[in-house]
Amino acid sequence: MQMNCPHCREEVVLTGKQTEKIRKALGALPPGKKLTLTCRHCRRRMALDRNGKIDSSALKTDPDGQDGKAAVKPPAPPDTDWINDDSFTEEEKMEEVPMALILHPSPPHRQNLVRVLEQMGYRVFSSAGVEDALEKLNFINFACIVLHSRFAGKGLRDNGFHQAMRRMPMSRRRYIFYILLGPELHTLYDLQALAYSANLTVNDRDFDQFGLVMRKAIPAYEELFAPIMEELGVHGRK
Repeated sequence: MQMNCPHCREEVVLTGKQTEKIRKALGALPPGKKLTLTCRHCRRRMALDRNGKIDSSALKTDPDGQDGKAAVKPPAPPDTDWINDDSFTEEEKMEEVPMALILHPSPPHRQNLVRVLEQMGYRVFSSAGVEDALEKLNFINFACIVLHSRFAGKGLRDNGFHQAMRRMPMSRRRYIFYILLGPELHTLYDLQALAYSANLTVNDRDFDQFGLVMRKAIPAYEELFAPIMEELGVHGRK
């Protein structure tokens, strides 16, 4: 016995035993009564009259129906097999997390910076020397870099890491929020930041307010550079 569900239009195929049971049930139906079946595809009800024909009038009273119209078949649920797929490693999962690099000569201050940036959603790295920092810079795409002017030296002029940042190709540099800390710098002084090829300068005396300064500077940075990034993307450039 075969029929099509009036709701989802899928074919309902019955076995010989099922067909025999339905015929017996139809033969035993009192006058005016209908036999109700459930479609195994859409799980909605359909009514058969004594002759085994689908009663179209019942569609209008079916609480799950849509005035006799076929139900819209929803899309299949997303494939979640990747959750248990070993090929999707933890390292790949972390690629979407913005990463930051902290270069500060003082371990306590370095830990405070780590805490602030982690609270802002960064995965934070740190280095104790310029050579290690440059190696990380070569292999990791950092979204934020914090450099103290006294890190591995007495100033920015002779700082190997700072010079590497200044020479970095703009195709990569423009995606890094570069922050300079130091006693000779002025907090949120855009002109000084521009002179040092940085995005933000922070004086040591404002160190305890670093998180607040970041929350003020980043929106301004995004407001300025987001249109530029978008326009470059339109033209296929980075």
